Amino acid sequence: MAWYHRRICLDNLKEIEYKDELLWLDSITVENQKNYQIWHHRKTLVEKLNDPSHEKEILNEVFEEEPKNFHAWCHRIWVVRRFSLFDGELDYIEDKLKEDIRNNSVWNYRFFIINNSILTITDEIINSEINYALYKIKQVPFNESPYSYIRGLLKPISNILKYSEIKSTIEEIIKEFPECYHAISLLLDWYIQIKDYKVSENLIDDLCKIDYIRRKYWLWRKKEFVNLV
Repeated sequence: MAWYHRRICLDNLKEIEYKDELLWLDSITVENQKNYQIWHHRKTLVEKLNDPSHEKEILNEVFEEEPKNFHAWCHRIWVVRRFSLFDGELDYIEDKLKEDIRNNSVWNYRFFIINNSILTITDEIINSEINYALYKIKQVPFNESPYSYIRGLLKPISNILKYSEIKSTIEEIIKEFPECYHAISLLLDWYIQIKDYKVSENLIDDLCKIDYIRRKYWLWRKKEFVNLV
């Protein structure tokens, strides 16, 4: 209520300008970056000023201290979408992944950028993004984020077979790292989609041993097709 009351005061006190309020907010944002009310207040001020010119700068300061701050990434998504500030964002993402390839927030942000900065998602773009994720998987095979990224890219696609590089790359990963359950799980998705239930059953048996903490989940998945084997 205090933040809401503050905005009511701002709307009625003509001697205090929104830009001055935003400057004051800059002084406390980084130190209080996990307070969602601060981010909502920023959003309201930027909207009223219709000026996002300072937002990426303050966000970069926040990410220096907390690279996975959920509220900050949500704010960046809002700013970029609201004011069409997509230019340079893929380069920014690449820099962030070089800092920490396991930063799932950056992977989520890349998914947002790809799906919102391009008018038409073509097969060429999907293939390029899949190869990008596979390259990152080769660098750090036990990092779950690029596997999830590939799943997101494939969700609206019915014909997974035209992306054969997924299967070949993942099989190479499993050959080198037999206990990489992220890779086995993605390979399982492949075989289920092509309805090879015998291989799928064998992969789930492997997952029950390797990913034991989620054994009940994998057994539940197995019930989906056990009668079709």
